[in-house]
Amino acid sequence: MALATAPTRHATPYQTEPPTAASIAGYQRHIAELEGAAQQLSAAYTQARAERDEARDERDEARAALAARDERLTYVSKVHRIGNDKLGAGQRLTLMALHHELERKKHRITADGWTPVYLPNIAGACGQSTQSVSSHLTYLATCGAIERKTDEVTSANGTRRNQVYVKARPALYEPDELRAPEPRKHGGRQCRKCGTESMTLVSRTYQCRKCGRTQVEAAKPTTARQVDSRLEDTPAEDDPAEAAAFETATGNEVDMSLITNEGGGNSYHSSS
Repeated sequence: MALATAPTRHATPYQTEPPTAASIAGYQRHIAELEGAAQQLSAAYTQARAERDEARDERDEARAALAARDERLTYVSKVHRIGNDKLGAGQRLTLMALHHELERKKHRITADGWTPVYLPNIAGACGQSTQSVSSHLTYLATCGAIERKTDEVTSANGTRRNQVYVKARPALYEPDELRAPEPRKHGGRQCRKCGTESMTLVSRTYQCRKCGRTQVEAAKPTTARQVDSRLEDTPAEDDPAEAAAFETATGNEVDMSLITNEGGGNSYHSSS
């Protein structure tokens, strides 16, 4: 039986001849070069990861901004669908500004759900006066959108002031669920006889600033429009009773003789 022989070991340079100082210096330079290259690769890798993370953060911020914009647009669309019998134009603006203010101050909500709001901020956001915004908040509370309270607080310098707090209710985020205490009346004067608001302007009253003479002219058909609720009553055409009531209310004597004006209508003249 043949004996196994040990594998042949190849001689290394160090086994054939001892390393010289020059060769050792060469090895050290080569090692230093490799270490420098490794450090550069590590730095490049670290920078690439930082840039990747920064790009991800920017992407997430952009997505969040788009989501917030879409949410605001959706909410604005919901508010615009509310009927005029529930909210007026100014109240809609206040509602949208309040919704944005509460979203911006989520970090300041108290444990029981109240958020401090600053009325001038809301007024500036919706282009209205502070008094109007305060009135609108009170109305929104009656519609079930919010709860409102006012507390007296003391600032750091000892000044006391009233702080308005608002608690959001589900109807704030779903404006279709708002319930007005009673339908809003808008658009014109109510008829004293039938109760409808579909009244048109039939005459105008003019008064001379010099002598005080009053003249009531019939409106042209082309200028007939819905009567604004702020207009004063004027006597109806060919109605002595209404003219007498107008005379009593204005203190002027109404001449019931009809005078044709340039527009083809009629006018009443009264003496002061």
